[in-house]
Amino acid sequence: MLHKPTWKRHVLFALLLLTYAACNTRTRWGGEADLYGVLLVIEPNVSDEYLASDFRDRFRATLALTARYVGYEPDDLSGLRVVISHDIGAQCPALKAGEVIRLGCYDPDTNTAWVFTDPYWYSMVESTELSHEILHYFIGDPLHLDARWNEWGPLYDRLHEGRTCSAAMECYSDRPFPCSPCPYYGQWGT
Repeated sequence: MLHKPTWKRHVLFALLLLTYAACNTRTRWGGEADLYGVLLVIEPNVSDEYLASDFRDRFRATLALTARYVGYEPDDLSGLRVVISHDIGAQCPALKAGEVIRLGCYDPDTNTAWVFTDPYWYSMVESTELSHEILHYFIGDPLHLDARWNEWGPLYDRLHEGRTCSAAMECYSDRPFPCSPCPYYGQWGT
């Protein structure tokens, strides 16, 4: 025998839906259409090297290549905020008290990725932790237990095709040098 839905069941169902929605949403920043809805914040302490005329195009390409590499579309990044900063000591709310960001972090509570830049360490946005933080955005995994953390080499090569690296973290060698023969695999797997 089928039971007629009662108003109590409707209210309970509505409350369950609201609870689910409240627990499964993240902050959505008003992003930029040309950056797939990502809000890009460049702090004033960032080197002019990162503000070259093609920076936004390269940032956009890094977003697209990374999202697709891990099985998503770039538009799935809509609502994410990315803060580009030269402040290596910046604090990320997702870190435990006393920890210091070294190269970047993703905070799910604020839906913000902080990406460290310094021309000595990274000569280009493609080499920063941006791709690493995008994977955190998609899968979480703050302890890096997912096997995908060890599969970054091909993405690194693709991001750096035709580019010359000139910074310490991009290779362990004298500079300048091409990226492909000597990629930095710290964030890119082994």
